[in-house]
Amino acid sequence: MKKFFTSLLILNLLFLVSCKNKTENQSVEPELQNDSVSNEVINTYAVIPSLITENAQKFNDNISQQASQLNKLWEEGIVENLYYNVDGQTVGDQIIPTIAYFIRATDIDKAKNVLDQTVFRSNNIGTFELIPVGNFLFGQSEKAEDVLLKKQNAYVVVWDLLKPYNDIDPQDIKKQFDADFKLYEEGVLENAYKNAPYDESIKNFTVYFMNAESEEEAIEILNEMPFVKSNIASFKIRDVGHFMRGRVN
Repeated sequence: MKKFFTSLLILNLLFLVSCKNKTENQSVEPELQNDSVSNEVINTYAVIPSLITENAQKFNDNISQQASQLNKLWEEGIVENLYYNVDGQTVGDQIIPTIAYFIRATDIDKAKNVLDQTVFRSNNIGTFELIPVGNFLFGQSEKAEDVLLKKQNAYVVVWDLLKPYNDIDPQDIKKQFDADFKLYEEGVLENAYKNAPYDESIKNFTVYFMNAESEEEAIEILNEMPFVKSNIASFKIRDVGHFMRGRVN
């Protein structure tokens, strides 16, 4: 029964988030007050979720509105590149899926404002790590979907420089980018964001998602990257599950 209930909940979640056309809802959906994405300079922020409620029922009571809000933000071009983790977190005896995504906003305060108005945040169900990620570099390659079907998992990778940017040989940066692009062409790496032109306030150099069978396989691949072998940068990695939706057309 537990597995059935969990599967049913996940299916409902994915349907609500992926359904572009709105359906009638008996409850009144809170209206988010967002600054629409314009021709201003837009920055991108990765949203890494974490549930803080210990009440699974509280999650169940609010997931529909949370999913509907995310869908609305995606349609407006404020949210992009969503990933869902079926095994997210355990609350009580229930497995709760989580969704990682990106927010596009003119500054971090506006990105925080978007988050603060979501149902999960306002009802103290979840909290979020908000990571500035620079500018969109490239998305899924033609091979990424096939690779994901074989590898089964996606991981967010955040690269942090171990030395000042100006002290890095441009050739080393090119080697790292060439290695990134090779993984992209192979379908292993997708939805990459790069801190270029470099902004010290962002603190990380590159953020991307990669497909792998396991965290161990992902780390093995990353340890062969030029920045790691030359001790130029370190990386943090986290399981985000599966790619769900890209950028609005």
